Amino acid sequence: KATVSVLYWRVGGVLHGVMSYENTLVREKRAAMKRADRLHAEHGGGVLTRAELVVCSNLFQKFDIDHNDSIDFEELVMIVKHLGMCLERDALKELMNRVDVQEKGSIDFVQFIHMMQIWKEARMFRMLKDVNDDEKQTIISRIDSTLKSSLNGLLSTDSYTRTALYFLLLFITLYFWVVILHEDNHPSFTYPSQAYVEIIFSGLLLLDVGLSFVTANPATADWDGNTLKSVIRRYLSTWFIFDFMTSFPFDLVTTGTAQTVFRHMRLLKVGRVKLYFRNSGNVRLDSLYITVHCKVRPYIYILFWFVVIVHGLAEAFTMLKKHSSDVLLSYPTALYWVLYTTTSVGYGDVPIITDGEKLFASLVFVIGVICNGIVIARIISMLKNSDLDSEKNERMCNLLATLQFYEIPDTLQQEVLSFQEHLMQHANRNLESLVYLPDVLQESLSLHIRVKLISKVSMFEDFPECHIGLSRCLKPATARPDEYLVSYGEQGESMFIILHGYADVVDGDGGY
Repeated sequence: KATVSVLYWRVGGVLHGVMSYENTLVREKRAAMKRADRLHAEHGGGVLTRAELVVCSNLFQKFDIDHNDSIDFEELVMIVKHLGMCLERDALKELMNRVDVQEKGSIDFVQFIHMMQIWKEARMFRMLKDVNDDEKQTIISRIDSTLKSSLNGLLSTDSYTRTALYFLLLFITLYFWVVILHEDNHPSFTYPSQAYVEIIFSGLLLLDVGLSFVTANPATADWDGNTLKSVIRRYLSTWFIFDFMTSFPFDLVTTGTAQTVFRHMRLLKVGRVKLYFRNSGNVRLDSLYITVHCKVRPYIYILFWFVVIVHGLAEAFTMLKKHSSDVLLSYPTALYWVLYTTTSVGYGDVPIITDGEKLFASLVFVIGVICNGIVIARIISMLKNSDLDSEKNERMCNLLATLQFYEIPDTLQQEVLSFQEHLMQHANRNLESLVYLPDVLQESLSLHIRVKLISKVSMFEDFPECHIGLSRCLKPATARPDEYLVSYGEQGESMFIILHGYADVVDGDGGY
């Protein structure tokens, strides 16, 4: 149903001597190939492939119960159900009437093939009317369940639940950064209900710790899917201790030095921000997803780091001024000095007296020059083109704007956005700098990547001696929406590894 990117290999010459076909199977295979060639010669020239013509022929014969070389509407309904086509009865009746020019109430095989070509062309160009809301929700839920199947019931890092929590965590991290640093210079600083607010924030941080035990990690996930046991073991051995120590409100139940240490440990949460909002590939991409992750999130990050840097410099300058000149600056004064100094080379009207203050001011000068250069560079490059991630976000936003401008249907939008994201996430564009390597080195790198691909397939992981031979036979291929990869009863020659997208498996009763 969706655009599927696959790698496949022909197994005829690779496993010669390992698998052999009986003579009867060989004869059946040759007969099927001849039949496909005959059908394609008689009814080809359209959008139906040889394999699809064979499928249509098999289904027509199967549901032509009275063997009169024609099928009526109810028999056509069963064929459509068997193919997994989402069509209302009225739409199917209208489609049948287009080829039933004699209005017999039934169609022969040639008319059936003509109807299938019309339907497939309409599907390819999205000319049919959208399915009703109930069927559309069924399709969307099936897509969601398929994308999440590799998660084994775990949460995705970019699900809407985790995304909303990550935005809350950004705000909470920023809150503790501002409050704790301000308390160091102004010990009497407090506000009503501060303890209750921080208890709530600590609860949200602990909620994130709990959810991390059931959140799949896209950076370390194996191809055979995440498991609850592996995710728990991985989290316990990496970030659990850090997250728990910086999330539990130890500072509210301790006193003295221990309270100070535990409270300042919360400042380290700033280092975890970069690990938020990671793309997993297990969430359906739509306009809301692109808006949140490619438009809103980058600006939230910029605002977050701006506040972290400016506030940190303001509190550091206040502390330096207090220890060197015994002058306690007000926060607005310190903030004014930092902003003035970072945006222009000069002290402003706040006096710089001691050598320590001058050194700190010099450091702020350098930071200001760097920040100005970054800002100017981002403005010149439309705030987007400074790294691969921002370039990806810009491309996705531009693609979404184009799709919305031409009023592309939602289902086609999701297919286009998902496939584009897959190409930018996993394609070889990050290896473009390797094109100047000698052919031998390029082939070695490509072979290594394909061997790693084969080693992740469970049925081959115990046979490393076959990895190189199989990997040399891998070929890239892309299947368009609604293309049949394999039909029931077909003698296949190829094996497919789905790298992106999904394939529907339709049983004889039209179920999935």
